[in-house]
Amino acid sequence: MAYGSRSSSNCRDIRYIRPVGRIRTASYKWAIKRIRPRGKTPIALALRAGANRLDYKNKKTTLILMSDGLDNCKGNPCAVARKLEETANFLTIHVIAFSVPKEDLPGLSCIARNTGGRFFTADNGAELGVAFDNIVAQISNTGIPDIVAASSRNSVEQDKLEAVRADADVETRKLLEAMQERARKNAEIENLNPPESRTTRTIGTGKNIAIESSNRSEITGAVLENPMKPDILLMTKDTKKGSEGLGLVAKLASGSPPLEANIKWEIYNFKKSSDGNRSQILTSEVAQPTLPLSPGKYIVRAVFGISSTAKVITISPAQITDATFILNTGGIRVKPLLIAGEPPAGKLSQQWIYLNPPTGSTSSPQLIATANDPSEIHQLSAGTYELISKFGTANAVVKTNVTISPGLLTEVEVSHKAGIVQFKLFKKWRGGEELTGASWKLFDDEGNEVASDFAAGSGEIIAPGRYKVTALYNDNTYTKMFNIKPGRKKLIQIVVQ
Repeated sequence: MAYGSRSSSNCRDIRYIRPVGRIRTASYKWAIKRIRPRGKTPIALALRAGANRLDYKNKKTTLILMSDGLDNCKGNPCAVARKLEETANFLTIHVIAFSVPKEDLPGLSCIARNTGGRFFTADNGAELGVAFDNIVAQISNTGIPDIVAASSRNSVEQDKLEAVRADADVETRKLLEAMQERARKNAEIENLNPPESRTTRTIGTGKNIAIESSNRSEITGAVLENPMKPDILLMTKDTKKGSEGLGLVAKLASGSPPLEANIKWEIYNFKKSSDGNRSQILTSEVAQPTLPLSPGKYIVRAVFGISSTAKVITISPAQITDATFILNTGGIRVKPLLIAGEPPAGKLSQQWIYLNPPTGSTSSPQLIATANDPSEIHQLSAGTYELISKFGTANAVVKTNVTISPGLLTEVEVSHKAGIVQFKLFKKWRGGEELTGASWKLFDDEGNEVASDFAAGSGEIIAPGRYKVTALYNDNTYTKMFNIKPGRKKLIQIVVQ
């Protein structure tokens, strides 16, 4: 579906460029190439139309919105998204803001937040590709619980997403350039600063590295070895005998500047000692050291955050070897959001980042880092990781895959569609005395215990669904069934008869 592609003044300019169904790649490429942005942006109307076309009231539905600006047709996309979500069987809307000014981003991010979707910004084709990669990874992840997305997707939808992602990199370049040009002209007209990407950005620019060391005390397990086979560039120069050495430089990605902080170097003998281990010769926390080493073979290890790589380097007589390590490392920052509002006191969020085992492996995922501080940046080797986010102590859990790209910071906004429920026990209705000291338990619709021994009135964060709550008071058990919808707050009152 495309909007604003035929008229510069028609707020009902919405058209379906291809019918819903299995993608024929050639015809989609042809259709996408013909899209030209012309002016109007009827986002609210397009969301309704897209949801209706996919029969959102009866089927689990996913929409991906890519826009270069806000709705300029007097629509309220945030309210429309919330209304659609309330009346849907299951609806998720992911949003990509392309070259959108910083001050306009909240008007688009709310669409994703109100439907439990993901929100990304992009200023070029590469960043757009990263956004599509992350969305496709989430939708295709069969381990995602229903509070995030459907537990499985049919092959038609997956094929469609893969084709759209490929076209975004190759076939829609002219469209992206046109959108960028339009955004640039709008910025000039409105005297705005160029928009800043908030989803991915280069993290190695400037004199100092822009990401700080992770809190190592919160990291379990060994330092992560980089699965992307980082590169190393070697150069040698002559010197007098006895002055041999090794110069070291590290970069996040091939096009990044050298790191100037937070890098640690470890040098080991290549030959193992009698106990089967390699002895460590020296370490250095100088970002770009020149280390005196006698001729011979060594293992050189670079550690950045929890990303690590090691290479074998040979020092020749009467030579200094300069080695540049390309770490293929990026960063991630996680911001959890609860669409029901501020969480109750003490019901904080927790985030865990796991490295999934290789395909076909029987080993368990490896816990790489905890990400409980939304301001903290974690350095990780480029690749795909599983992110688990939890609010409170019950079942408000989100699982998704995230892709870390070399030299880029990926900022992940996790929207929890959970609800907040308070429980109270009364002697009688309307003005009756509230009773304290009851023992509470909460069960889901399948009889599984979700929470217990919580304080009445404190508020529990739980996934949408049907529940049974029990209160044990004076040796009597009182029970009540209830439903909670996504993003809602509810007070459950039980009256003692």
